[in-house]
Amino acid sequence: MSNKFIEIVPITYTGSMGLSQTEDYFYTPLVFAKELGLKPEVVSTSEIGVQIDVSKKGVQNQKFKTHYITNWVKYFKYLFKNNKEIIYSNSRVPKSLIAGLFGKYNIFISHHANLPIKFWQRMIFRFFANRFDAIRVCNPYEKTELIRLGVKKKIIHLIPLVVDHEFYSKKVIDSVQTKTKKKYGLKKRDIVLVYLANIRSLKRMDTVLKALKKLNDESDNKNYKLLVCGKDFLYQEKLKSVKQMTEEMGLKDYVIETGWLSFEEIRNVLSVANINVYSSIREGQCLGVYESAAAGLPQCLSTIGSFTSVFSESALFHHPDDWNRLAKNIKYYSNNKKTVKKHISTNKKIVSETCDYEKIRFQLKDLIKKGL
Repeated sequence: MSNKFIEIVPITYTGSMGLSQTEDYFYTPLVFAKELGLKPEVVSTSEIGVQIDVSKKGVQNQKFKTHYITNWVKYFKYLFKNNKEIIYSNSRVPKSLIAGLFGKYNIFISHHANLPIKFWQRMIFRFFANRFDAIRVCNPYEKTELIRLGVKKKIIHLIPLVVDHEFYSKKVIDSVQTKTKKKYGLKKRDIVLVYLANIRSLKRMDTVLKALKKLNDESDNKNYKLLVCGKDFLYQEKLKSVKQMTEEMGLKDYVIETGWLSFEEIRNVLSVANINVYSSIREGQCLGVYESAAAGLPQCLSTIGSFTSVFSESALFHHPDDWNRLAKNIKYYSNNKKTVKKHISTNKKIVSETCDYEKIRFQLKDLIKKGL
C-alpha cells in the first residue's frame, strides 16, 4: 500500500502560488491526499523558472515536505526510491512526463489544452501520456484532443481546477470600490476592461491594445480603460513591454498596469470592472476567466478550445489576432445590457457547478484512492 503522495512541481515552489488556499492548484492535491491518510511530499524541479515568493505578501499555506531537485541523476534516484508511491505530475515538461514511468500509481495534469505543434513532439507526448494511470484534464476540448492523439480514453478524467466562486461572487462594499477606483484613477463614466494574467506573447496583449485604441478613436468620450492585472514578462522574450506598446499607440492615459495582485485585490479590481477580455492563443483552464465570470463580468474571449468548449453560448469570441472583432464585441456588450445579464447568469452557473471546491475535492480524492 502506498504511504506517500508525491507531487512533481516544475517551478521553484515556495508553498503557495499566491492564490487562495482553495484555488492553489499545486496545494489542493496535497491537502486532499493528506485527508486520505497519505504523506504528501513536493518535488520542485524548477523547469519553468522561478516562482514569486508570496510568503511575504501574507499568503500562508500549510507547509509540506519539499525537495528541490534539479539534477537529473538525483531526480532518478529519488524516483527509484519512491517507485511504490503515488505520483502526481504537473505540466508537459521532461521531468514530469518521465515520472510516469515510475511510481505505483501515476496521475498527470498538463495545464495545456493544445497538443504539441510538431508531429514528433506529439508522438513523444502520446508515448508518455499513455504510461500514466490517470490524466486529469480541465475542459472538454483538452479531453477531445487527447483522444484524437491516441491517448487511452479510459485514463482521461475531466476534473477542472477549483475556482473560489463564492469568494469572487461576494459583493464588495461601496467604500472599497470607491477606494479601488481612486487608486487606479477610474471615473464614473469609464468603461473598464480587465485583463487578468501575467503577460507573455501567447496572451496577445497587442490585440487587446489595438482594440482599445480603435474603441477610443471611435468614441466621442474616449472612456474605455484597460486594467492589466499581472506581471509583464514580455522582456523575457525580448519583446516590447506593455508600457512601450501603450506609449507608441498613444494609450498612456487609457492603460493601467497594476502588477501582481493578491486574490483580495483581484476581487476588488473585478468589482469595478465592466468587461473581461482574453486574447490568448492557448490556455489550460485559465483561472482569470472563471474568476471574473464568478464576479459577474461578461467575457470577450479568443476562439480557442479551452474557452469555446465551456462558454460557447455565453461569451463573445474573436480570433487571438482579430483586434477589430474584439473591439466590436466589447462595444456590443457595452450597448446590450440584456445580453450581458443573460451571459453573466449562465457563466456564474457554469463556474459554480463545474469548479466548486467540494465537488473537485470529491472527484480528485476518488481518483487518488485508485492508487491505494
